Amino acid sequence: MNEKVNKARRDKIWFVVLLGLAVIFLAPILLIFINSFKGKLYISEDLFSLPNSTTFVGLDNYIRGIETVNFLVCIWLFRLDYCFISWDHRSINIHDSVVYCPR
Repeated sequence: MNEKVNKARRDKIWFVVLLGLAVIFLAPILLIFINSFKGKLYISEDLFSLPNSTTFVGLDNYIRGIETVNFLVCIWLFRLDYCFISWDHRSINIHDSVVYCPR
C-alpha cells in the first residue's frame, strides 16, 4: 500500500514539474501571438499588455507580412517536388533544396 502512495506522489510531482516546463516554454509563443495584433510602436511601449482599442491593428500585420515576402509565390515554388525523401533500410534521409523567393 505504501508503494502505491509513493508512486502516486511521484506522479503528481512529475505532473507539476512538466506542467511548469510547458508553461515556461509556451509563454513566449503566446506573448508573440498576442503582440502580433498590436502596432509596431505599441509593442515596445507595453510588451505584456493585451491589445486594446488604440493598439489593436487586426490582421494588418499578417497581411503586410504575406505581401512583403510574397508568401504565396514562395509556397508555389517550394512544392513537394523540391523535397526528396530517400529511404534506406535503416534510416530516412531528407534532402531539400533552397528556393529563391522573389520579393
